[in-house]
Amino acid sequence: MTGFEPRDIGVSFALATGSGIAELLAPGTLGDEVTPTTIAGFPAVIAKPELPNFCSVDVDVAEGQFLDVQFHDSGSEPPIPPDQLCRDAVRVAEAAMETLQRS
Repeated sequence: MTGFEPRDIGVSFALATGSGIAELLAPGTLGDEVTPTTIAGFPAVIAKPELPNFCSVDVDVAEGQFLDVQFHDSGSEPPIPPDQLCRDAVRVAEAAMETLQRS
């Protein structure tokens, strides 16, 4: 999904069904700065990569499955700061989990 007002952003979702977030936390798997958190009562991680234009939130939704939410800057001027991208990724992950739990 993309948006243009008040800034150029993109959001993508993916569901991993072959591994949980524990595999993401194994040494050497991610080169990102990883922060453990909780989203809607589920274990999650915020993964802030070295590339400054996106941030991911991975939510462990079931045994061997996680929801990956990526929030990225699609060309905003000035660029969206990395910490803001991560805060926005968390908000989107929270909204996605709220929607999934209602289903």
